[in-house]
Amino acid sequence: MPILIVCLFVLWIVAWDNPRFARDYFRDIVPISHVMASKRWSNDSCVYAIARLGADAPEVPPVLASAASPDWLYAWPDDWLPTPIQPSLDTSGDPQTWSMFFCAYNWPKDIADNLATALMTSGSFYNGRPQGQDLYIYAPGDGLIARIRYGD
Repeated sequence: MPILIVCLFVLWIVAWDNPRFARDYFRDIVPISHVMASKRWSNDSCVYAIARLGADAPEVPPVLASAASPDWLYAWPDDWLPTPIQPSLDTSGDPQTWSMFFCAYNWPKDIADNLATALMTSGSFYNGRPQGQDLYIYAPGDGLIARIRYGD
């Protein structure tokens, strides 16, 4: 019986909770058109929500009254920096992009490329904190929004 419970829990994570995480995460932040990649539970320390912005998304990242959420999983920054940043996809570079380096293998190459382009060109916004554990990307020109976390 315990094995059945564990199997059902894993099935629930894979089939239900992970795919819905990005939609739930962005629900009260900004309108999205569709989820590109989503993972709430992980055995590789990568948690992410990546989506296409909706047509009526603002041109700048929204500032939320509840930005200082006590729940790390649903935190949203209020101190954004404009791009470009020169992300380094290795651990010797900018620590703000380490979460991308460690987690990018989870997504199709085009998603990783689009996020890297959004960071390296002007017109987007990012927040990498603390020491690269969380990376937030808001790219209205590219129609992308992402929250990537590498860590426990």
